[in-house]
Amino acid sequence: MKSFLRSAILLLVLVGAGCRGYELGTIPTDAERARLTDAEKIEAMKAFVEREPIPTLSDEERDAERRLSWGVLAEGTPERFAEFQEGAFHARGTVRVVRAPDRRWTLVLMDGFQVDPAPRVTVTLLMRGTDGTTSVPIGPLKSHRGAQVYQLPPEIDASSIASIRLESVPFDAIVAEAVIK
Repeated sequence: MKSFLRSAILLLVLVGAGCRGYELGTIPTDAERARLTDAEKIEAMKAFVEREPIPTLSDEERDAERRLSWGVLAEGTPERFAEFQEGAFHARGTVRVVRAPDRRWTLVLMDGFQVDPAPRVTVTLLMRGTDGTTSVPIGPLKSHRGAQVYQLPPEIDASSIASIRLESVPFDAIVAEAVIK
């Protein structure tokens, strides 16, 4: 009986302290995210996108990115490429790592690129190194479809790029990945 009373009192204290479960459509706390299964994470991400639509490029911005990608490919040398594989969401398209004549590296998501909308997606490089792999965030995904160009930091060695990931950082989820060939 004492054990039951202690449990009931603890429950009342927790409820009174404002403890609640994760609310779909919001960014989870670290503790809430840790309790979500992969399926629940996907459901939560989709609910978040319904509540807060992801940014997209205007027609003019999309055309500018397309022209920029053509220029990068025409002036540079595509050294590495990969096809996006589905992760938590449907994805398709090609990504190229291009070396410019001035030896800078550029990441180009080709015109046919498309991924289902996901919340706050970051383009991240997974780099191979002598001490394992490391992640290098490049920047926020500009749009869930179409050509996009990202300048890589000068310290990047393109031969060490293992894959390009699209990650939903607040949900700690890989949305899609392109493994370099």
